[in-house]
Amino acid sequence: MPKKNNPAASAEATAPKPAKVAKPRPTAAERKAAEAARKAEYDAEVEARRLAFEAIRPAVWYELFAKVLRLYILSDAYSEVYREQAWWFNAFTVDVRLQTFKTEDAFSQVSMESLSEHQVARLHNGLDTAFGWFEAYDVEQERKRREAEELAERRRAARAKLTDQEAKDLGVR
Repeated sequence: MPKKNNPAASAEATAPKPAKVAKPRPTAAERKAAEAARKAEYDAEVEARRLAFEAIRPAVWYELFAKVLRLYILSDAYSEVYREQAWWFNAFTVDVRLQTFKTEDAFSQVSMESLSEHQVARLHNGLDTAFGWFEAYDVEQERKRREAEELAERRRAARAKLTDQEAKDLGVR
């Protein structure tokens, strides 16, 4: 903030500001040409992305379908997980002959021909979520197995401490 008695500061404050130079506005034809160029550039980008996806579509499809088949096999092997997540697995169908599948997320049958770039991430996320249920189930089963082993070990240790008479009274061998 300038001081009141400073002549240099008051001269700066009273100096005329440079005049704004008006930029010439583009004509309607220039605006239309610029818009057409932007649209053409956008369309070219979209087409390039589409062609790039078309080139990798088979690889993406086979990776996704392999994941679907693994999940299908796991769902048969883990009936408890299947029952717990029945809302999802009831909508999960696989047709190996036609190489199509349907999940709760994909509202229709998905095949290599119908697979879009936008579906890939959503389908991978849905399948990964289902794989997470199996992993959580395995972790829970391992935790229960370890608890049972620890309980058996504690019981063995307690039996070892018993005298013959205490073991006979308790009916423990």
